[in-house]
Amino acid sequence: MLWSYAAGGESSQSTYDGAGMAAKDVIFVSYNYRTGPLGWLTLHELAEETGATGNYGLLDQIEALKWVYENIAAFGGDPESITVAGQSFGSGAAYHLVNSPRTKGMIKGAIAESGLKDPYDPDLWGYGSDYRNMTWAYAFSKTYAESLNATSVADLRSMNLETVLSGTGVSDFTGFDPVLNYHAIPNKYIVSLDEGAPNDVPILVGNNKDENGIDLSTTYTVAEYKSEINSTYGPYAAELLALHPAENTTQATAAYNSILRAGYCTSTWSWAKRWDQSSTEPVYYYLWTYSPPGSDGATHGSEVSYALNNLYAQTTSSYTDTDYEVANIMSSYWANFVKTQNPNKGGSYNNGTLPYWGPNVPAQQNTFELGSLWKKIAFATAKEIQLYLEYFKYATPSPY
Repeated sequence: MLWSYAAGGESSQSTYDGAGMAAKDVIFVSYNYRTGPLGWLTLHELAEETGATGNYGLLDQIEALKWVYENIAAFGGDPESITVAGQSFGSGAAYHLVNSPRTKGMIKGAIAESGLKDPYDPDLWGYGSDYRNMTWAYAFSKTYAESLNATSVADLRSMNLETVLSGTGVSDFTGFDPVLNYHAIPNKYIVSLDEGAPNDVPILVGNNKDENGIDLSTTYTVAEYKSEINSTYGPYAAELLALHPAENTTQATAAYNSILRAGYCTSTWSWAKRWDQSSTEPVYYYLWTYSPPGSDGATHGSEVSYALNNLYAQTTSSYTDTDYEVANIMSSYWANFVKTQNPNKGGSYNNGTLPYWGPNVPAQQNTFELGSLWKKIAFATAKEIQLYLEYFKYATPSPY
């Protein structure tokens, strides 16, 4: 397993400790890649030097994969059985690797946790698999350079690292992103999705129950709830509100979260459906619902330590026997997938038989629940799914 960390992360974080995967007979490899201006700076002068600009972080990811492919046998690994994996921005890294012709033949499977969406979804921007167009990236990088009083690449190269990292858009990781330069990223997201990736491999993908705008500590009055839905969904708001009526704050808060959850689950399910149409390999789509101790729901990133079987490394949390069994089941699915590209096969579970997790079937509008039920469940009603797919195309008539 080649693991790519999320935005703001680094390979040494305890969240990405790989010993738990090693305990399940998986060789776990993590690495660092450039982020911020070092990873995504896009300038005409740099393009003149090398023929392309931007995506240096993605090129790091590609080189890391190449290194593993060429050298993992020396560590007892199989270069023909590499699964690329990651969460959030790291899931985007895994997906960009799958989509790159520069990695063709080096990938056996992919795991993308909380990062893949329908190409029409307006929330795709800022999510794991997003990118910028060249016009935007050039303009932002120019603004960044000007914020440091730099008029050339030579000026930037003469600065110390601390100064370079202090420029516009770095501290909150907004602005600097992968860019569609038709080099490291070969084509538009929707084109690659519909035509098929260079690496046609099984993919395990999913969402968490309480992410993508859901905050269980926030409450909404009925008026606030209606206002939020109306401002976000425009002509589709009335039907969504009718599907989720509310007469008090408790109902309004639950309804608001249900609408958001149905939306982002529909988006990832729609991505999986599109992938299935151009791929010969299965997709395994999940919804993580478990709330770790001391947390406010199944939040963004809360599944990682369970999936990687490293609760022991999270010293600030007090886990129960239930947590460790959830982690055992969850990580066994992940380890099995790495070994066999099937979460059900691989001998990773040591406490009986894993509940069967069948691949995604496009005609079935469901997901595999991870955390308590361990079975397929509906993530939204057919009417909600229809509304969201229509809303996505209304909000983004022409995917970038």
